[in-house]
Amino acid sequence: MTRPLTLSVTRLSTSAAHTPVAPHSRNRGHGRRAGSFWGVALLSVMGLASGCASQGGSQASGAAAAGSAAAPAAAATASPMRIGTYDSRAVGLASARSAAFAESLRELRRRHADAKKAGDSKLVKELEREGAGRQMRLHMQGFSNAPVTDCLDAVRDQLPGVARAKGLAAIVSSADYRDPAAEVVDITGDIVALFKPDDATLRLIADIRDKPVIPLEDVARSSAKE
Repeated sequence: MTRPLTLSVTRLSTSAAHTPVAPHSRNRGHGRRAGSFWGVALLSVMGLASGCASQGGSQASGAAAAGSAAAPAAAATASPMRIGTYDSRAVGLASARSAAFAESLRELRRRHADAKKAGDSKLVKELEREGAGRQMRLHMQGFSNAPVTDCLDAVRDQLPGVARAKGLAAIVSSADYRDPAAEVVDITGDIVALFKPDDATLRLIADIRDKPVIPLEDVARSSAKE
């Protein structure tokens, strides 16, 4: 199996050969599909360098009846509320393979190298903890359903445009509940496109979306063992 993703600054590399795979997992209770999921290369980060007002007064009985019939008719012709949802794993992966993320990774390596050169052991340890934290977060975002708020920050100013183009009232990672009259629209592809993914990234995203979501605790346990 290919070496797992490692963002610790002491092991960072820009070599395209370092294509990481998911951490080892026991996959309890997830079946064969979950087992095969962990063998898929996902986060190839190192080689990078996306109504009306009511009427007062009394009315004739005929007018009241007509008004009662008109209300359902108007409701039937109104457009339903549309809510946009996305697969957070796809967004996390698109972000991890974006040019902006690659630049932030280079900056982290540069700061680590400068700290070592200056003999600042305290800063060196802080940066290594930051690298380990990034690794953990990427695993949780790419394999499970950890929030991708930090990823969306890079494209947040473009989300209103996506909402307008799709006629959306809101964009959320998932709709835990919705009014039966509301329409849920999958806009994963539209958000992924904001990160300007290459073909390889799109293929990885297509693969991850076909796999089951791994529980956060399993991802955390596996990442902690690395």
